[in-house]
Amino acid sequence: MFTGSIWSPSMKMTTRINVILPDASGDCDPLQNDELYVMYLLHGLTANGDEWPRFTNIEYLAKKYNVAFVMPDVDRSFYTDMLNGIRYFTYLAYDLPAFVNQWFRLPTDRAHTLVAGESMGGYGACKLAFTYPERYGGVATLSGALDLAGFGQMCDDGTFPDMHRGEFDLLFGAGNPVPPEADAFALLERVAVRSDRPRLCQFCGTSDFLLDVNRRFDARAAELGYDHLYLEWEGDHEWRFWQVAIQRALQYLLGFNLSTTPLW
Repeated sequence: MFTGSIWSPSMKMTTRINVILPDASGDCDPLQNDELYVMYLLHGLTANGDEWPRFTNIEYLAKKYNVAFVMPDVDRSFYTDMLNGIRYFTYLAYDLPAFVNQWFRLPTDRAHTLVAGESMGGYGACKLAFTYPERYGGVATLSGALDLAGFGQMCDDGTFPDMHRGEFDLLFGAGNPVPPEADAFALLERVAVRSDRPRLCQFCGTSDFLLDVNRRFDARAAELGYDHLYLEWEGDHEWRFWQVAIQRALQYLLGFNLSTTPLW
């Protein structure tokens, strides 16, 4: 795993990234090694780009599926160009891929470029893939915080104590509605009619506090005719669930049979 700091012209500051490249170390029997994929793997609200290598076996999965993982830091930004702050989304969409492609020579074509994330990162993954469907062949949202307006209300009424309403208002301005370009449901409606819409998979635990939001997102995608995969099983908003979910996401997006491909 490579860890380092890069300069972002959009954010006008230095930020950290982690990059895991699959290597032929002989300690893993890859399921496929003829095609290299890249997955931008996004973190949740209370974490950073270190959470995936800390809490999962993502480095092993890189070897197993021949996928390079790129894990950026975006603080508590909800992957947003803040109204009066840092341009996190522009960094994610433009600066980061440019750096990765220059220094690591990873695939740049749509068919081999994926994005996924958990919680806030699940929202960010959908926002990125639905905004630029011509760039991403697949997207996975794991327990995604997919209703920003509803999330803001949870901050307001105290049902989500990890973020105060004042902090949430930094994203779009106090009292301002979530704009369509930041609304996952609105982006879903816009991309669903496109022939190049990314493959979509969505997973959520049945004890997750975001279960209702994810069920509504799944139902809306089905209404729009989005041929996607939605699965839920017992689990909470935690790494025991996401460790399984990221493997199922890789299997689905890479075209493996979920019924016959084991977990690792």
